[in-house]
Amino acid sequence: MSYCTNCGEELLSGIKYCPNCGTKVEEPKKEYQETVEVKTKLGNGEEDVLGTIAFVVMTLKTVVFALAVVGIIPLIWRIPMIIKYKKALDNKEPVDITFKVCTLIFVSVAAGILMIVDEK
Repeated sequence: MSYCTNCGEELLSGIKYCPNCGTKVEEPKKEYQETVEVKTKLGNGEEDVLGTIAFVVMTLKTVVFALAVVGIIPLIWRIPMIIKYKKALDNKEPVDITFKVCTLIFVSVAAGILMIVDEK
């Protein structure tokens, strides 16, 4: 439902002039409609951007850690954590705060912060 921008009269769809004051009724700009569609799509949670970034950071940090040959024992818990988080992202399952804090402490501070900020 739309209203006249001049007098506030309720307008029926498809009319070109306000029946009350005669002001020309303007269609909303296409740019605005596209912006609303993009915000709606992102708002529906179709794509978890923060989660994807956290996954990439976790993976990169683990690869760099492995290449630095700091030790194989820390990889024993990093790799299963990455796999679990990837499965949770793919299935759009929530990740509990305990897992997020463990990621922050044991895998990557940046990935852990991204996961905690992400409300999913």
